[in-house]
Amino acid sequence: MECANELYESGDFSSSQPDLAGGFGIPATEGVKSTVKTPAKDSSEIIDLQGRSVTGTPRPGIYIQQGRKRVVR
Repeated sequence: MECANELYESGDFSSSQPDLAGGFGIPATEGVKSTVKTPAKDSSEIIDLQGRSVTGTPRPGIYIQQGRKRVVR
């Protein structure tokens, strides 16, 4: 980590830019052509932080409901 910090602080790589697409044989102009929207779930559904649906009354913790975090005490 110290070596990486020294290189960063020295400025030797400050003008370089990464070429993320060119290294895999994919032209840089190709990309995502379309997106797929997932259907909206029931707005009253409660989901825990592991992505599992919670049934009944949730135990104390942090949950997601209607796209927002909810704290149950």
